[in-house]
Amino acid sequence: MKRFAFIVIFCYSGLNIVSAQFIKYDSVMAEITAHIKTKYVEPINIDSIINIMVNQYLSEPETLQKIFAQLDPHSNYMNAEEYADLKTGLTGNFFGVGAVLSFIRDTAYIVRVFDGGPAQRSGLLPGDRIIAINDTSITGEKANYDYVVKRLKGAKGTTVNIQLLRDNDQIQKFTCTRDQIDLKSVEAYFMQDKTTGYIKLTYFGETTTAEMQKALASLNKMGMQKLILDLRDNYGGLMRGALGVADEFISENKLLVYTEGYYFKREDYNASISGLFEQGEMVVLINEYTASSGEILTGALQDNKRATIIGKRSYGKGLVQNLYVLSDSVTALKLTTQRYYTCLLYTSPSPRDRTRS
Repeated sequence: MKRFAFIVIFCYSGLNIVSAQFIKYDSVMAEITAHIKTKYVEPINIDSIINIMVNQYLSEPETLQKIFAQLDPHSNYMNAEEYADLKTGLTGNFFGVGAVLSFIRDTAYIVRVFDGGPAQRSGLLPGDRIIAINDTSITGEKANYDYVVKRLKGAKGTTVNIQLLRDNDQIQKFTCTRDQIDLKSVEAYFMQDKTTGYIKLTYFGETTTAEMQKALASLNKMGMQKLILDLRDNYGGLMRGALGVADEFISENKLLVYTEGYYFKREDYNASISGLFEQGEMVVLINEYTASSGEILTGALQDNKRATIIGKRSYGKGLVQNLYVLSDSVTALKLTTQRYYTCLLYTSPSPRDRTRS
C-alpha cells in the first residue's frame, strides 16, 4: 500500500486574541487611558476600545507579515490572491511571463525561462537581475517573491516592462507580453544514444508521477539501459511528487525519507511499488537551484546508492511546509512544521539561518 503524504494539508486553527487588560502599556498609553477613565465627559469602557484596536491591528496584512518575518523564509500568510496563485501553480497553468525566480539578499534573479514563453521570446536570460517592473524599483525590501510575482503575472495579452542588470552591470529594458504558461513537470525526454535516456524534470506538482511514468515507459520501449535525470533548476513543489518519482527507481520497502518536527512524530516514507526503472545505471544532475522536493529525490537516490550525483551543491532547504486554509476558505497559512531527513540523516540548518529574501 502506498504511503505517500500529500504535504499540502488543509485545516483551520484559530487564534486567541490577548485581552486588553493583559497588555503592558507603555507610560504614555497608561497616562492617556487613566485620564479617559477618570475625566471623560461620560463613562466609557476604554478596555473594550483597546480590545477592538488590538483585533484590528492584528488582522491587518502588514501586521501578519511582521509576525512571519520573525520565523523562517518559507512560512507566510497568504491572502486570497496569493492562495489562488499557489493552487494554480500546483495544477500547472497560469498567465505570466514564464520565468522562475530566486531571491538572493535584496535582488531577484532569473534562474530559468520557459521554452517558447514570453520571457524567452523577449530575450530574458538566466542570471539576469531584475531591478524594476513597470518603472517601480523592486530592490531592497521589495525584492521578495510575493511582491515580484504579483507584478509579473497578469491577464493574457497585457504587457509588463522589466529593467534588469546583466553581467556587464548595464541596465537593459525589455517588454514582455503575458501569455498562458503551461507547466509540465517533465519538460523533455529522449534517447541520447541507443542505450541512454534523458529526462528533464523541472518541478513537482499534481501530475508529476504520471508524467514520469509516461516518460519512463516510452524510453524503456526505445531500449533504455541507462538514465540521465536532470534536476538542475528544479525548485521543488509537492513532496508526494518527489516520492512518487523516487518509487520508480528504488525497490520496495526501502526508506526514501522521513519527516519529524517538534509537534509531529517521526513519519517514514518507503518505496512501495515495483518501479519502471529500478536496475539500470543512473546519473542525476543538480545545481545550486535544485531545492526542496528536488533535494528529497536526490537524497533518496544517493543514500540508497541508486544514482551518481553530479553538479554543484544544491540549495539546502530541508524543511517541510503544511498549508492550513483559514476559516474564510480563501486565505491560508503556509507554515514550516517539520524537517525532512534522508536515509543518512542529512537535513538543513535551522530554518532561521537562511535570510528572508
